[in-house]
Amino acid sequence: MNRILKTIAIALSAVMAVSSLQGCGEKKTAASGIGGEDGVFTIAYAPNESTASSADARKGLADDLSKKLGVKVAEIQATDYNAIIEALRSGKAEMAYMGSQALALGRERTRIEPIVMKAAQGKKELAIYHSDFIVKADSPIKDFKDIKGKSMAFVDPGSTSGNLVPTAEIIKAFPDEKLNSDELHANGKFFEAVSFSGSHQAGLQAVLKGDVDVAPISDQILASEVEHKNAPKEIVSRVLCKLFFIAL
Repeated sequence: MNRILKTIAIALSAVMAVSSLQGCGEKKTAASGIGGEDGVFTIAYAPNESTASSADARKGLADDLSKKLGVKVAEIQATDYNAIIEALRSGKAEMAYMGSQALALGRERTRIEPIVMKAAQGKKELAIYHSDFIVKADSPIKDFKDIKGKSMAFVDPGSTSGNLVPTAEIIKAFPDEKLNSDELHANGKFFEAVSFSGSHQAGLQAVLKGDVDVAPISDQILASEVEHKNAPKEIVSRVLCKLFFIAL
């Protein structure tokens, strides 16, 4: 197992991933001991990984990893974080790309192990990203305190930057409300309406279309969406609040 993890870590030095211990020890595998029962090493991705640039990067990763490991590497797009965890648990995937919250949930449900993380320039101190609360450029919401009573689209229950930390920060920002997580996610309690968009990109589009008033989004995904013209540059000037950063 250690040999496999070291090999993967070398090939994925700039990528955060988790590896399923099931795929390398508890079931029958290919002769190499690296792939699944069919000899294929499968990587699971969340819906967030759907931009043109990320698709290109993933293809390059699969090709490079295949050469390094000496087995075929396949990729699957999961519908949400729970589906990724289930793929790891059931042996349908040997590795996955996920955030801290999904990793914590995964470790409760199956044997997975973090092996590498994404870091700019390969520097551990740069392994951070921000979650931005965004609103439309012409939104009447001018201050973070204005989000009360509005409509919110979180990303996914298992998303760190799209749900877990935004939830904690909202509760902290409104101490007089004495909110808990369940109340924050219930219609008519704090927000007029609450939903889960399924991906950061979908939450961004919901804000742009006026379907919801506010949504949290990873600043890295927001920058990518603006760069690829999936969102106007003006949205950057209407980032409501950078409340926190997340160290992976």
